[in-house]
Amino acid sequence: MRRAATGARLRDLLYVALTFLLIYLAFSWLLESPPPQAMVSTQGSEVVITADRSGHFKGAGTINGMPVNFLVDTGASYLSIPLSMADRLQLTLDRSPAGMVMLNTAAGQVKAYRTVVNSVRFSIIEQQHVAAVVVPKLDQPLLGMNFLSKLHMSQRGGEMVLQVE
Repeated sequence: MRRAATGARLRDLLYVALTFLLIYLAFSWLLESPPPQAMVSTQGSEVVITADRSGHFKGAGTINGMPVNFLVDTGASYLSIPLSMADRLQLTLDRSPAGMVMLNTAAGQVKAYRTVVNSVRFSIIEQQHVAAVVVPKLDQPLLGMNFLSKLHMSQRGGEMVLQVE
């Protein structure tokens, strides 16, 4: 009798845990930021990005045709690429003393290497021959100001609007 009661309690506990897990997954899915919306009008192309729940603007794009997920970073001076991704892209890094740069990041100073990327696309916006830095301990590519400064950029509420004029 006692064994049956213990089994019933464990089963009930499992149901409760599964219910909480399903609720967590449902809310996580609902709170993710939608993909950037691209619009084309007579005034030019426009990409609208909605901030994710942590306040970051992210979106899909490509570097030299390889699909990537960018973090739009207005605090980054350059397009920044993780070293592991640069290896897959077969980018040529300038490892000379002149090609090495020190970057000031939230984590302190880090060493990076200069390179040039043939093509960078974010949603429907594409630029050619973009200067970039390759950063050894970076988690994901950053879409920096050398890309963004060629666009009209504005923010309203939880949205960022990038326009090509």
